Amino acid sequence: MSQNTLLSYHTVTYPDPLRTTTDNGESIGTVHLIVFNHHKTTATWETIEIIVPEGTESKDLTTDPGRISPSASADNKFERKQPSRNVFLATPGKSRGELYRGDSLVLTLDNVLINKTAGLSVLTVVETAAGGDTKAVKDLRYGAAGVLKLDASKIPPPKPANIPRNFRPEKAIVADGKDVVLNWEGPDAEYTILLADGTRIPMDKTTARAWKPQRKEHFSRRDTTYTLVATLGGQNIAYLTTTVHIEKPDFSQGLYTPWVQSADKASWIQLTKDQVNIKLGEKIQGIYPWGKLATGKVDTNSVTAAEDVEVKGAFTVTKLLTAKGDISVSYGSQQKITTSGTNGAHIGGGLQVDESLTVNGYLTAESDITVLYDKKEKFTTSGVQGLKVDGKDVACRGVNYQIVDSQYGRYVNALDDRNVYLNDGPGHCRFSFR
Repeated sequence: MSQNTLLSYHTVTYPDPLRTTTDNGESIGTVHLIVFNHHKTTATWETIEIIVPEGTESKDLTTDPGRISPSASADNKFERKQPSRNVFLATPGKSRGELYRGDSLVLTLDNVLINKTAGLSVLTVVETAAGGDTKAVKDLRYGAAGVLKLDASKIPPPKPANIPRNFRPEKAIVADGKDVVLNWEGPDAEYTILLADGTRIPMDKTTARAWKPQRKEHFSRRDTTYTLVATLGGQNIAYLTTTVHIEKPDFSQGLYTPWVQSADKASWIQLTKDQVNIKLGEKIQGIYPWGKLATGKVDTNSVTAAEDVEVKGAFTVTKLLTAKGDISVSYGSQQKITTSGTNGAHIGGGLQVDESLTVNGYLTAESDITVLYDKKEKFTTSGVQGLKVDGKDVACRGVNYQIVDSQYGRYVNALDDRNVYLNDGPGHCRFSFR
């Protein structure tokens, strides 16, 4: 500051230094002008003018001085000097401008739009003052105060405060919980790792800023959020959190979710209140189509199928098998049993019944029927136009036959074309032919 003025002038800026405006955004700053009485005796000021250089060059401060907001300390006034845009005038308040030894006042230029050119801008100071050590008479005196502007790209970032910071995992995804490593920076303080279940793990008071679980019960089984608590002077000064993901999480205590989808979104499983739905991932005509269940074995109390059920291996039913539609059993390309197209069941091959066979309606065979007991033939229709019992034919249509029962020596007489009676006393045992 030039010593031609009676008082001393010193500038302080925020930020310091001022950053120039760039194409990416405006730079707004504040200039404080400290007016100080360095004399041993009182100095009195009447007016102080500050002229702000306007323009785009390095010596200029702003291209738009009209945006500047002036203010002064105490009850002094600091206003724009009309009709000028870049000249600001300060006048005393109740103190009447008297500055005793060591006294000062502050004139502030706020909301200054810094221009785009780096360099040293010089504010012009014009004061009207008197007194001081030389008992100077009241007069106009001129001075200057410099303000530094730097290109924003050349200003180094401020040094970070020494507080706990950058709490992060060494790897965000790990194969197993024992592989978790957490790092951070910060001052010498007491650090505690807080696990998701509330377990607190105090750290050794060392210069290291890292943690790795040492006990099995501290190994994460699934995605876990860790909290770092920093304590200094008996007070908690910081809480920082970070999360680590486990590649194959353990949900042995249960997984609660309404649905699960495959990684390629090709299919998904929906868990409803009373059933599990397997659906394909893309809608067809606004509806998710049913998917397929492929398994080696299914043990279930009941199966309800809205569409076809195909069983490529064994299908065992220990109780009742009910179908509201049809059932077909095939082996290779050969159909063995089907209910399709009939009011009953069609058997493509033989029928073996190990115990009883009960027929409430008609029993019809398009070929022959043979009944065995303990591998001994009881009766058959094979080779005759009727029924062969114990090696003898029994026929109807008015033809009489006598058949001797090999055990009891009883006779069978064909009495008419519908009934055959066994001569066994008054009760008679009748065979009916349909």
